[in-house]
This record gives sequence, structure tokens and C-alpha cells, in this order.
Amino acid sequence: MRMGNEVLRSIGFARAKFWIGMRNLGSNISRYLTLKKLGRVD
Repeated sequence: MRMGNEVLRSIGFARAKFWIGMRNLGSNISRYLTLKKLGRVD
């Protein structure tokens, strides 16, 4: 797994929600670049 099982340590729901969103964004960008490199995305 690329994202791993890292424990999120932050104060408050809003901060946790932000960092989870950033982690998801990074994962999605990485996946898109990999698919583009393989020629599976236009």
C-alpha cells in the first residue's frame, strides 16, 4: 500500500479531515501519473 497505515495525529476534526483529504489527493495524483505513464489515460 502506498499510503500505509500511518496514525493521524492532529487536534480537532477539521484538521484531521484536511490531512486525510491531502493524503487522498496525493494518492490520486500519483495514481493518475502512473496510469498516464502506462498510456491508459488520455
